[in-house]
Amino acid sequence: MTADPCRPRLELAPAACELSNRREFLTGACALLASVAVASHRVTGRAADSPAAGKLNALLARLFDEQMREDPQGMTSLGLDQGAGEWAKSKLNDRSSAQVQRMIGLRQRWLRELAAIDAAGLSGLPAANLAVVRYEMELALRGAQSFSYGRDGFPAPYVISQITGSYQSVPDFLDTQHVIANSQDAEAYLARLSEFARVLREETAWAAANAAAGVRPPGFIVDKTLAQMRLLRNTPLEEGSLVASLVRRTAAKGISGDWSRRAAAIVSGPVHAALDAQIELLQVWQKSAREEAGVWALPRGQEYYRFATHYQTTTAQSPADIHALGLDLVAKLSAELDSLLKRQGMTEGSVGARMASLYKDPRFIYPDSEAGRAELLRYLNERVKAVSAE
Repeated sequence: MTADPCRPRLELAPAACELSNRREFLTGACALLASVAVASHRVTGRAADSPAAGKLNALLARLFDEQMREDPQGMTSLGLDQGAGEWAKSKLNDRSSAQVQRMIGLRQRWLRELAAIDAAGLSGLPAANLAVVRYEMELALRGAQSFSYGRDGFPAPYVISQITGSYQSVPDFLDTQHVIANSQDAEAYLARLSEFARVLREETAWAAANAAAGVRPPGFIVDKTLAQMRLLRNTPLEEGSLVASLVRRTAAKGISGDWSRRAAAIVSGPVHAALDAQIELLQVWQKSAREEAGVWALPRGQEYYRFATHYQTTTAQSPADIHALGLDLVAKLSAELDSLLKRQGMTEGSVGARMASLYKDPRFIYPDSEAGRAELLRYLNERVKAVSAE
């Protein structure tokens, strides 16, 4: 087990640690509304008792429920696919272009309802909640309305690539997030396998429409995507996670049933047929794929890039200014790291090469033992406390 490169005994500066430890702050409106819903329940004092705050909290709770009805996978991720939400456990998200239009209409209505809240009657956390939720929804709506390609309101231009598409996300989702505790859960897993074929077909149609409008990934992305798709397609059924996950976990729980045969029939039938159609589409792209990587080559690509930089940074700075800032920051951090690495006696090679060798240095690797794992957990808990205090 390799130590965190920001472990204090390496004496790396906080600035360097901040960049390497940062993750996406929000992944979408569902996570945003969930966090706001929790925060709203913690509000105390005059702001929470105001009529406007009460109306806002009730509205946010309802919007969260409406958002969840459009996101059964999100419900599973949040542990809400039980009781009244059990319907979600056998569903996967709608990935059709029609759903994009549906979400545009929903966001427009949600924003009208948020605008009806008396913002002047809010202060503190409720005021912040309203501002943050409106900002997120307005930004996603602007992206979805301004650009007819890519993910719904989020700056990822290709429906299918080496890092986007259900072909690479759903198998992991089913294996790591779909809980199997009883036979009903196993049946829901099989239902989701059938849904997987539907989702693949929807994304193939959506990606084909984008390609017809001039939006398709460059050749090197198409090559990598095809390699991943073929690996999924050609892995023996009993070894692939789509079947093996269900078999392994039902066996562990002692849930009897012909799970292997039933899952294999779905995967070898509708799932493989849908995946073959997606592979065929990318093979067509491969024959005439461009090699330029920049989104500037896409329709209104410069505007798309500006939207993407604003979405990811919230700043109104131009992409060129952000790039210059990044280069300056990398230079400063590299100089700082160079000094810190030299203190460790590491003087040869580039900063990147020395950082790579740091991961292999026995001094900074936890023992692969129970004691080593316990030491690692202690360290991680200490870091969580330190970050929470900040």
